[in-house]
Amino acid sequence: MQHSNKSLRLFILSLIIGLLVALVTKAWLVKGIIKGFPYIYGTLPIHTPLPFKPWHSWHHELSIRYGGTPSHLIALVNIFNSPKISWIFYEIILPIIGNIFMAFLIQILTSSNSLIAPVIAGLTYELILLSFYADYWISGFLALLPGVVTFSLITFKKVSKESWNDALVLASLTTLFLSALYDWRLQFSGIILILIFVIGTNFSTFLMFLRKKKFWLLILFPFSLWSITWLIPHIYGLHLYSLSHVRGVTLPIIVGDYSFTSVFGLYSSNKILRFLYFFIICGAFSSLLLYKEGGSRKFILTASVILIIIVSIIWDRSPLKFIHHFLVSLSLGEFDIGPFFRTHKLFTGITLPLTIVLFGLSASYIYSKLSRKQRVVLYLTLLLFLGSVCWSVAEINNREGKVTLIPDEYFMVADWLRNHEGLFRTLWLP
Repeated sequence: MQHSNKSLRLFILSLIIGLLVALVTKAWLVKGIIKGFPYIYGTLPIHTPLPFKPWHSWHHELSIRYGGTPSHLIALVNIFNSPKISWIFYEIILPIIGNIFMAFLIQILTSSNSLIAPVIAGLTYELILLSFYADYWISGFLALLPGVVTFSLITFKKVSKESWNDALVLASLTTLFLSALYDWRLQFSGIILILIFVIGTNFSTFLMFLRKKKFWLLILFPFSLWSITWLIPHIYGLHLYSLSHVRGVTLPIIVGDYSFTSVFGLYSSNKILRFLYFFIICGAFSSLLLYKEGGSRKFILTASVILIIIVSIIWDRSPLKFIHHFLVSLSLGEFDIGPFFRTHKLFTGITLPLTIVLFGLSASYIYSKLSRKQRVVLYLTLLLFLGSVCWSVAEINNREGKVTLIPDEYFMVADWLRNHEGLFRTLWLP
């Protein structure tokens, strides 16, 4: 009962604070939505509603064919058939969801009665996703990644108690969140995170259950569900794509920003925000010094080693950068593996959640060791830090974010064209 009340308080607190922060940092979008139908400049996936079908999607406006799955996040956003709802969901609601999942993830790892560390970690994660510099194409998926890990940890707790029915339900939720990540690289990121968290926190228990038949049956069902919701539709979509396109030559080119803060998934060209992000990185690695013993030590060591390896490979100034170049040029026969590593999607999907989790664990440890008076100083320090991040993100977002309202005449023309199907010459409006 006490645990349920604590979880409820954490949910309500994260939701209220997260909503207030989202409205402040996305004020430019809220104002635009109040005035009319928003159109945000750029080639983005939710300018127009997508006529979504489970096995195949067709975007009439762009005449682009690609595979769609039942849990494809962007398609589910577009299915609302309203630009206003789509933008609110993707730009405001999803970062709040990421905040809540990250907060619960920290709560599971620390088992502390205090809510300060979960709230701080969750809010920090939300602010990063709300930032103007966050990668739009994967920010929604990044919001779901902590959910994948959270449900997998709860699933494994049920497995350790041999509550197989509960574990089956939670494993199914984990699978649905995993398949919602859609992109191959983010799927792989999610799987790696599950292994890091589950094995890093319960390695001996994990090895013990590998010998049990029920455990493998439990794995088989989520795998079948994942195949139905993602793998088979995705392969089918790739097959349709290959029939209508000629295979081109994939150049071994690295795309994206790989500066020091960016390799941790903390993107920004603003100096103040970069400094604040550097503070998060220092806080994350300080967990190595703080947790010298206890159950969290193994996980922190595992997560830190993974972080250091990835950063050493992809950082622009790293002497091991040649490994990144090698990975980008990999191929198996006619199948190019290089594109898997050429962008930061795979790496960000691993480094960003790990960095914030380690940061939250450090905050939790420091809080637990302080006296009541010292905790007041910690509160003020964290409040100053989060306030600075929030102010920087809000100032940049509301300065750089621009909304163009779509005139009613455009919708009238679209309706007219929709009712006059056929081949005839049309004049594209600017």
